[in-house]
Amino acid sequence: MSQVIQKRNFRYHYGDSFGIFEVFWKDASGAAINLSGYSAQLAIKAKAGGGTGEPVVLKLTSSASDGLVIDNALGKVSIDATPSKMITTPSALAQGQGYFYDLQVKNSAETQTLLEGEFWVDPEVTTD
Repeated sequence: MSQVIQKRNFRYHYGDSFGIFEVFWKDASGAAINLSGYSAQLAIKAKAGGGTGEPVVLKLTSSASDGLVIDNALGKVSIDATPSKMITTPSALAQGQGYFYDLQVKNSAETQTLLEGEFWVDPEVTTD
């Protein structure tokens, strides 16, 4: 089942929470696709198209409150990451840098990219 990939660029202010942004997966008629049995992952890399050789700078997943939340019945993936998730190890987000990201859902039979674009990290000014 394929769909048109949504494009959206994000500006993230270093040290802040990242969210809440919601992405809906729908079929051609506009009905929600049930996400039961799917997991979700958002990966941020320094280069697009780098394949498996390009290191992931930051990864959010739908397991164990790891920055993504799935609502199965609505076909919805919500991005909701804490500041500590966004800036601590293994995150290597650098202030003032631009990256590329995609958000995928997958199960044992398929992988679908729902959202992709550029991810800019604005520098932090207030640090306390």
